[in-house]
Amino acid sequence: MQSDGNTDNSSFVEVQLRIANIVDTQTDGIFPSALALQYQQRYGVALNPTIFGFSDLIDMLHAMPSAAHVVPLVANPNTVSRLASFRIYPVKDFQKLRSRLRQVLKQLRQTDITSADAIPLHDFVLAYEQIIGAPLNATTYGRLSVMDLLRDLDECARLEVKFSNDGARVESCIIPLTSIERV
Repeated sequence: MQSDGNTDNSSFVEVQLRIANIVDTQTDGIFPSALALQYQQRYGVALNPTIFGFSDLIDMLHAMPSAAHVVPLVANPNTVSRLASFRIYPVKDFQKLRSRLRQVLKQLRQTDITSADAIPLHDFVLAYEQIIGAPLNATTYGRLSVMDLLRDLDECARLEVKFSNDGARVESCIIPLTSIERV
């Protein structure tokens, strides 16, 4: 459905499927600018989000949660180039991670370790590796720390910073018991 080499007359659903096809081949994620370049090379037309009413590619990708998972790389993406501030990952990777987190949380819930409704983050990471058989590597998902990764997956676990009686900071992974079954 292309009218010329510069205009994409494809439907939003077609563009979404094309984007998913490109992103699914990127095991380490892809920058938005590289996605746009690969889209043009593969389909012979520019990826133009304004055709669908979006101000930029990031806004359009946020409207396509089944096609790609958009991850901010900096705390405030507005302070640097917007396209360089994000990385796009295949959705299937995050679905698999969510499934694994739910599995770990359910198993922890069945043990005495969660009797206080929380588990220290370090213990959670060790339990993840023991239950899943692989380490929880945040950099695989474009995050610098497990805390950052879990913050983005707050439907699985909620993070809270607590302080011990002696004033030391203790980072904990809070397990919301009411949400384990619904996620």
